[in-house]
Amino acid sequence: MSFSPFWKKFLTYIPMCILTALLTQSLIVVEKGALTQINTENLVVAIPTIIVAFLTKSLMWTVVFGMLGMTLVRYLGLF
Repeated sequence: MSFSPFWKKFLTYIPMCILTALLTQSLIVVEKGALTQINTENLVVAIPTIIVAFLTKSLMWTVVFGMLGMTLVRYLGLF
């Protein structure tokens, strides 16, 4: 099956859109009858993890940094 250049370019954006949707879902807390809130625990870990992802461009280092960050935040009970 062959795709036109337009569809090839369009399909390259799908993984980024899916990951963005998953990240947004974990950062926003919606409860019925309450205002929408931001999950500060996840946000505190997500921001440095995104910076590591941009600097290293390595999925392995991004995942390891994110896991260690979340472990520290939950273990130390910072938020």
